[in-house]
Amino acid sequence: MRRENALSVWLGKVANEWGFETVDEASLMRSSTTLLIRDALYVCADLKSADSCAAYVAETHQKFGLKPALVKLIAKILAQRLPVWRVASMKQCVSLPKFVDAEWRVDVKSASEEVARMYVPTVLIKLKYEEQATRVGEMAGVKSVDFEMSRESLHSLLQGLGRIKEQLDSVSGA
Repeated sequence: MRRENALSVWLGKVANEWGFETVDEASLMRSSTTLLIRDALYVCADLKSADSCAAYVAETHQKFGLKPALVKLIAKILAQRLPVWRVASMKQCVSLPKFVDAEWRVDVKSASEEVARMYVPTVLIKLKYEEQATRVGEMAGVKSVDFEMSRESLHSLLQGLGRIKEQLDSVSGA
């Protein structure tokens, strides 16, 4: 009930501020503005620049029946904030951990229980990745995983990564 009263008070203020004759007109403006913003953000996801998004909003304002001054304001806000909103929304999507960095070094074992395993080069790899944040307003943490690979397992990994690269190149047409 408090939420409805607060909304009614807000709509009354909007109606007075923007020169609407009734609260119903202000409510219709609010719904139309919400639809315009959702439509613009959906369409603007395919557009390359914030300016093209603002132009789209300015062109389509007539189908929503909004005043040109309000549409101009929405277009300006979208043009300014769209890049930030895109980054924020991508970080909030449910996804696998994201690769951040890799560190590696070649190590030679100089001591082992078996003579055959002595002086065998191995690769020590540390992969850093960013996990998805678990709470709103919380930064995602960077974690790392360390592992050791033999020459054979490294060769196998590189072959697999090579096949992945070839498939990506064929899909992207590069």
